[in-house]
Amino acid sequence: MILGIASIKKFILLFFSLLISSIAICQKYNNNFDNPMKLDLIISGNYGELRPNHFHSGIDFKTNGREREKIYSITDGYVSRINISPWGYGKSVYITHPNGYTSVYAHISNYNIEIETYIKSLQYKNKTYSIDTLLPKGFITIKKGEFIAFSGNTGNSFGPHLHFEIRTTNTEHPVNPLLFGYNIKDNKAPKIYSLVTYNLNSDLNNPDKNISTLYKLTNSYLTKDTIYVNRKTGMGIEVYDFVDLSTNKCAPYKLSLYKNNILIYSIVADEFDFSEKRYVNAHIDYARYLKNRKKIHKLYVEPNDKFSLYKNVVNRGIIELHNNETANIKIIAEDFNKNKTEIKFVISAKNHNEKKILKSRYILNYNKENIFANDSIKITIPKNALYNNLDFKYLYLAKNKYRISSEYIPLFKKIKVELKPFGLEKKYFSKTVIIRISKKGHIQALPSKYNGKYFSTYSDKFGVFSLMIDTIKPRIKPVNIFPDAKFIKDNKIRVKITDNLSGIKSYNAYIDGKWVLFEYDAKKANLTYYFDNKVPANETYHNLKIIVKDSVGNTAIYKVRFFH
Repeated sequence: MILGIASIKKFILLFFSLLISSIAICQKYNNNFDNPMKLDLIISGNYGELRPNHFHSGIDFKTNGREREKIYSITDGYVSRINISPWGYGKSVYITHPNGYTSVYAHISNYNIEIETYIKSLQYKNKTYSIDTLLPKGFITIKKGEFIAFSGNTGNSFGPHLHFEIRTTNTEHPVNPLLFGYNIKDNKAPKIYSLVTYNLNSDLNNPDKNISTLYKLTNSYLTKDTIYVNRKTGMGIEVYDFVDLSTNKCAPYKLSLYKNNILIYSIVADEFDFSEKRYVNAHIDYARYLKNRKKIHKLYVEPNDKFSLYKNVVNRGIIELHNNETANIKIIAEDFNKNKTEIKFVISAKNHNEKKILKSRYILNYNKENIFANDSIKITIPKNALYNNLDFKYLYLAKNKYRISSEYIPLFKKIKVELKPFGLEKKYFSKTVIIRISKKGHIQALPSKYNGKYFSTYSDKFGVFSLMIDTIKPRIKPVNIFPDAKFIKDNKIRVKITDNLSGIKSYNAYIDGKWVLFEYDAKKANLTYYFDNKVPANETYHNLKIIVKDSVGNTAIYKVRFFH
């Protein structure tokens, strides 16, 4: 084939456009960052991975299965934030760099001496373990390659590792760290395990009515050449990526959907805003995830899914066909190292069996505030709390117990639930909370208030809601302490604290009448005091007192004498 002059010019312009774009991207992210650890960087979780209620905002690096691996600053900067929490990132440190980026190191066990000394002084000053403090520029300066902390397993971490992020300083957008040139050994292409087709003839978010069909793949191969679909169809895939030296399931860097060789949907894991994190529940097949933990990436976009990682989306990625019309479909899964897997097949609307979907009388519009109320209950669903219009269902189950919609419907914003108490004595009102009960029977107590008419709370899920009284105080269980225990070689005191319903609200510990710092590991329910200069080893007896309160004021007190 001989190209004309016009075609050659277009080709040259396209080539140089792509070249300039590629150079611009390289220049944007070329900041000569060092590795955060002096280990081979092996990934256990990558950027953009699907996590409960959020997209993963960084990279999880393995630490040889142990804690206390040294962590180093990736370049010059200053400590701009220190956050310590029993949940989330656990112990973390933020270092702001002069190049416009901030690096984050989370789930650590301890800081270097300068940071540790400063943060402990704040904890004792405020008499709290949890701290979230911003530091001024120049207060604690850090050099490139300087030791800043030890790796750990604090917060919502279920194994020793380093959670590492790079954020834009001005916007705090987490950016994919691989864009900065970190060399991760990866010669493995993503694997596609399942294909799902969705009947989108209804514009309602109703997992009990919208029909989906799952096709299992063998070695990323679809055995069917032609798939029969409805006239309005969405696609989804179960896909994971793997890197060398690790068996952990990661997320692909890029997914693309083509109809008749025309790109109609893609998602690229490069940079997003934390305010977008709950769009993950619109991106995945939320109902299927709750039912069997299968993570399906939907390759189409819900009406109120505004996630910024979507690119080149045509008609929200939805495929529309006329009767007897066919289309060639291609789906490509690609990792950051450009290893690719693709599947190709034909879809046909011929001989489809479309089930008529009946609507109820109560349709909620996602882009409006919706209020449902009767003599017993009031539900306020804010504007844009839903990802799609909803066929709303409400059911009275028993006194003070109601089913609100379906737990398989995801929410972007919290809804307000107000329940009028029936048959409860007023003396128990201060001990009453609203609970949410999952289909598996799990009870979640929600922070509740009584306004003289209703108990009210906010929930990020639909489901079954009820009122429950909590009069049982928390439990304090000694682990390595008992009356007259002698701490000579052991450098810590440890107890467990638990609560039966409303949850731990606060705890305080005192030795010889002075407040001391007990660290709280919420996932293990551990309170731990590491002996410091507040209790010198003077070979004498001391008195420990621990006070734990739950969210409705039930209080437990533990007292013991020990030797140190």
